[in-house]
Amino acid sequence: MSTSDAGARRGAPAAVQALAAAHLGKEARVEPLAGDASTRAYFRARGAGGESAVVAAHEAAFDPDSFPFLETARLLEESGVRVPAVRAVDGPAGLILLEDLGDRTLQMEVEETGGAPDRVERLYAEAVEIIVRLQRDGTPRLHSGLHAGREALDGTRFRFEMGYFLDHMVEGLRQMRLAPAQRTTLEGGLGDLCDALAGEPRVLCHRDFHSRNLMVTEAGALAVVDHQDARRGPDTYDLASLLRDPYVVVPEERVDRLVARYLAAVAGGEDPAAFRRRFHRMAVQRTLKAAGTFAAQKVLHGRDRYLRYLPWVLELARRSLAACPELAPLQGLLAEAVPELAP
Repeated sequence: MSTSDAGARRGAPAAVQALAAAHLGKEARVEPLAGDASTRAYFRARGAGGESAVVAAHEAAFDPDSFPFLETARLLEESGVRVPAVRAVDGPAGLILLEDLGDRTLQMEVEETGGAPDRVERLYAEAVEIIVRLQRDGTPRLHSGLHAGREALDGTRFRFEMGYFLDHMVEGLRQMRLAPAQRTTLEGGLGDLCDALAGEPRVLCHRDFHSRNLMVTEAGALAVVDHQDARRGPDTYDLASLLRDPYVVVPEERVDRLVARYLAAVAGGEDPAAFRRRFHRMAVQRTLKAAGTFAAQKVLHGRDRYLRYLPWVLELARRSLAACPELAPLQGLLAEAVPELAP
């Protein structure tokens, strides 16, 4: 579970302490959890008997009947996806008491075990199965009454994210002042990519499906967190997020096996080579978007810690660009601004 830096620095608010005491006993102790870029704050509460829970503190009050996190929690549970169980809700205080899944993420599992092949392979296979479940069982449950059913990962969103990359990675972090004609040409090439992605089959997507948002439970299975932004999007979106992960190295041979596993599970009849090109096109957008986000954390907020992931995410973008011959002109344009993306 994650929190904002501000949330980590301040102590547990009285409302958090009160919610913990109501459900874990008056002797419950509350401590903030470590931070990242989220606008939410998370706290771990422990009762006198050793039981624990996590309190998610949001910035404002919310209506429990329509709050996106609670909607998507129900949607994912109904689709057979393991998420932290909701124990209690205090909408006026902006608080949700959640099952404590611990602190071990898939990223930690990969890093701390040295990528132990059998265990990590099993966990990644399970992650692909979760994606299949989201698409197969979650997509039919989407409707306009749900936040996830009204929002979409579409061409407009993708174009915004590519503009964010140009603003904060190219012109912000790298201090490269693009000439108006050069910026227009880059926006045109990236816009064509975004439009192509927007035309792909639409399914339920988690939206941020990577190793930091997959928890390894005590039973050794995976659970999904940070799901409040789930929405409809391209069928390659979550798979590209998982296998072109900025935070861990997924070997290319494992990528190939897992893409094949996904294709076998969805049984859509699509030519595997054509799907892999679609996968790589989506991965280009996802990795460039991540590069823009990491750069913005430094440029806008002065946070350096994401910069260590930048070389890897740019290498992933380069690999996926190179896997799509039709993107060679775009790769050339990008390389003029970011040399690491050169073929």
